[in-house]
Amino acid sequence: MAYKETVEPEKQFTRIIPDYEVNIIAAVLLMPRNASYMYEVISGGAKISYAYEITAFNENDQKIYNKLIRNNISETYKRCQNQRIQNVFGGVEKATFIANKNMERECNNGNSDVDIDALRLRINYEIIDGIRLILPIQTALKAGISYY
Repeated sequence: MAYKETVEPEKQFTRIIPDYEVNIIAAVLLMPRNASYMYEVISGGAKISYAYEITAFNENDQKIYNKLIRNNISETYKRCQNQRIQNVFGGVEKATFIANKNMERECNNGNSDVDIDALRLRINYEIIDGIRLILPIQTALKAGISYY
């Protein structure tokens, strides 16, 4: 068995969009001339690398099944916050609109923080699927026999 969890530390940076890259209608109606649209981008993720060997023996201690389950699973997230407009004199006000299509793509992807427990659960399901391939277990499942 090999197992390694890696949680990527959360990163944050400020994205600055000049007024000429902002949706033209919003820029004209909602931003002072030469102002910048700014927001924070927060990202992170997690990765699990694992390898499990599933081995089954019959009642005579003969190996009847051997399978190595090895994989890397990962998820990342990205979210945006603190949208604001900063004018050329340094004044800042809250932005109530999406600056452009790039921001919309970056900020509206629906990702939230990674749930490491959900990643671990996916590994358990892969192991269960590997166990179900053992012939006596396959036969019992098809016959509706429960081992509980």
